[in-house]
Amino acid sequence: MKKVTTTLAILLTSTMVLGACSSKGQAEKPDAEGSAKDGELSSITFLSKDYYSNPDVAQMLSDQFKSKTNIDLEIKHIPQNNWEDKVTASFVSGDMPDLARLPANPYPFVKQDFLVPLDDYINSNEKVKKILDANPSVVEPFKFFGKTYGISVTNQKYMTMWLRTDWLAKLGVEQPKTVDELVNVLTLFRDSDLDNNGQNDTIPLTLSAVLKDQDLFAAYFNTRNQIYMKDDKAVVPYLTPEYKEYLDFMKKLYSEKLIDLEMPTNTSYGAVRTKFMNGEAGAIIMWDDVYDTLKAGLDENFKDADLAFVKPFEGEKGVFGLSYYEADSPIGITSASKHPKETFDAFFTWLLTDPEAIIATSRGIEGYHYDLVEGALVANVDNGGVGFRGQSFPPLDRDFKYPFSFDHDTQGEYDNIIEIAKIGETYKEKVVTDLPSSEFSLYSNVEGDLKAKVTDLFHNYVMGKLDYDGYVTNFTNYAKEIDLQAVIDEINK
Repeated sequence: MKKVTTTLAILLTSTMVLGACSSKGQAEKPDAEGSAKDGELSSITFLSKDYYSNPDVAQMLSDQFKSKTNIDLEIKHIPQNNWEDKVTASFVSGDMPDLARLPANPYPFVKQDFLVPLDDYINSNEKVKKILDANPSVVEPFKFFGKTYGISVTNQKYMTMWLRTDWLAKLGVEQPKTVDELVNVLTLFRDSDLDNNGQNDTIPLTLSAVLKDQDLFAAYFNTRNQIYMKDDKAVVPYLTPEYKEYLDFMKKLYSEKLIDLEMPTNTSYGAVRTKFMNGEAGAIIMWDDVYDTLKAGLDENFKDADLAFVKPFEGEKGVFGLSYYEADSPIGITSASKHPKETFDAFFTWLLTDPEAIIATSRGIEGYHYDLVEGALVANVDNGGVGFRGQSFPPLDRDFKYPFSFDHDTQGEYDNIIEIAKIGETYKEKVVTDLPSSEFSLYSNVEGDLKAKVTDLFHNYVMGKLDYDGYVTNFTNYAKEIDLQAVIDEINK
């Protein structure tokens, strides 16, 4: 958010002036299916870092869109590196597309009137509205001042804890159902030389330095690692008794070497996954869709290795086992679009309701990314295989059924995502964090710096470099420095 805001500020003070849009045609509106008729919308430009970077494959997707809507879809691809800056530059330079894949927090674009609200278009499109009503989490993060400015192409997600189930079998223990049982499992992982290397070097649990990932612990103590909303009021958790209890628990795990001692410097999810897949660690905190990746990695190194996520369980104050992540990857319609409603109907009806589009954007294109052999999907690894192609797996239409079967690992990925999502819905009130809106300017200005400061204090306390009095003093002084009370007052007006 801070990066995008800063980039906007720099670019908007330059000599570049917002120019004409790139939409073409003299459309009134397409029919109910989003198809073009003579004299109507004929072309849509779409700026995205996803949706096929290979020009030939992007053309395949565009051809599919054209065959269903009779509208050209021009995909303008942005390289992954610093892509948010490139979107911003495109917007302020006058080269705005009709549609754009936006940063996770699109508020800076809303504030500059670069995006149009989508609510009227959603409400008048029965097919799309039905999907969004059943899956509201894909629009909720993109509402500002009561209006919706984006639709995510990915579902809300969870992080959870994954365990080596073959190690559990060796130990003769079951999945933990309480925190005491969890600590016991981690202790056994630490002490039992399950990797058979004759050294006392096993990491019971590896995890990243990102505090939000560790909300699966914090939520058990009825707290969070960020300012959150409760009963329409902002809660600052960092000096509460619940947060102190959570801090002490994490400090205990760290001091007893039950969690990765490199946790404070684990800034790469890839490095964390590697520790688990090569047998250094017996458990990992990672995304709900990671089963296939971890299983494939284990299979390369070990015979009969397997894993499963820890089933979340309730305690006296909260629920252990789920860190909630809001849907991201929104697509919005820009203010440069001459035909925003027609663009909405054509693109989102195709993306969310057309079976071929759903498959192409969540798995890939048949004959290129995969082939069907006796009704089963077989990935073509030479062409990148299956994976994220612009829409999450499972897709936004959670009732969609793929008309083919998957291999064991992909089916495991799919089943785990669905199961974790259902469990998350069961425990929604205790694990989902409602965050302050970015439309609060004072909060937006300090959010990134506050996160960095709290992360630093957390790590230093957990590692024993800072006692609790020092932690409190440091945070109190910092809160005064940024006038945190003013931030909270703005949110709570």
